[in-house]
Amino acid sequence: MKQNIESLKQDINAGIQQLKNGEYTEYDENNLSTLMTSIKAKGRKRLQRTISE
Repeated sequence: MKQNIESLKQDINAGIQQLKNGEYTEYDENNLSTLMTSIKAKGRKRLQRTISE
């Protein structure tokens, strides 16, 4: 559990640094559906891998 918390803290710090460096994408009503489609596809692929294991 403690290792998971430390890993999460590292991920959060990395995300904060990316934001400070301008390494992000802004979404609005024009491109939000593309993001949602991508997230769904990745989730389905991940689920399929889990089922196959």
